[in-house]
Amino acid sequence: LTLPDRTLAFRTEASAITITAPDGREEADIAFVAYRLDGGDSSRRPVTFLVNGGPGAASAYLQIGAIGPWLLPLGGERIAPSQPADLRPNAETWLDFTDLVFIDPVGTGFSRLINPDDSLRRRYLSVNGDAAVLADMIRRWLVANDRIGSPKYFVGESYGGFRAPLVAEHLRDDHGIAVSGLTLVSPVLDFGWWQQPDYAPLPMVTLLPSLAAVHMEAEGTFSEARLREVEEYAAGQFLADLMRGVHDKAAVARLTDQVSLLTGLDRDAVARQDGRINAREFSRESRRDDHLRTSVYDATVTAQGRDRGSDPVL
Repeated sequence: LTLPDRTLAFRTEASAITITAPDGREEADIAFVAYRLDGGDSSRRPVTFLVNGGPGAASAYLQIGAIGPWLLPLGGERIAPSQPADLRPNAETWLDFTDLVFIDPVGTGFSRLINPDDSLRRRYLSVNGDAAVLADMIRRWLVANDRIGSPKYFVGESYGGFRAPLVAEHLRDDHGIAVSGLTLVSPVLDFGWWQQPDYAPLPMVTLLPSLAAVHMEAEGTFSEARLREVEEYAAGQFLADLMRGVHDKAAVARLTDQVSLLTGLDRDAVARQDGRINAREFSRESRRDDHLRTSVYDATVTAQGRDRGSDPVL
């Protein structure tokens, strides 16, 4: 891999590990893509296992979206399903400092149940069953590649972040393997917090600084000091005005003015929501004049059409 400031030589393997029952019966094939840097002492080199979320997402998002040697280009003014999918070298790949193993949990990517009877499906597609199988797969990969002595790390995105401590616990308790660290990328850790009703005020309080940061970045005015000011407003006067309710016209007017100013959204669009903007509204309204919708995963990525299709990143 030739990059602007360095060249990386490595081995790539796309394969699967078969999970078996105690009686030797084959249950599932867990697919993975591994990247191992050439040279050096592999027994001392870190190895990182990476899983996306959903649950239901394959590891391709982390692999060609952020951390692997190549990236699917998502830049430019907009993306479209029919554009070329040419991968580009990733100057920010983690391969410099750790080998990488991207894993597809059962039911995602190229992983599958070999004998998908109901009892097996219920176990593999349960919270603890999913984590136990991932831990078993990691153990088998470490043994097969003589990497038990390597420093071991786990990266989980979204629901993968929820998986991470469970996988580490199963590795320790079931297999006597300790991980050196966990990296949680936009993790879902508290589903009660995440699945609150639309009228709950605290999700709006935590979201507003993110929406303001997106607007500041687009305008070229982002700074940590400005973001702290928005955080203080969100936890202070913004919350107080939310709690006054939609029938307090003065409070709604203050919310509308401030939210429009901080997010760059049209004031009339904010007023229609009584100053209460969620991520989906922001996605539809932030590039309204350009007839684009913004991704809620990465606000620099847009796609044609404000109300149609899935998220632009997906």
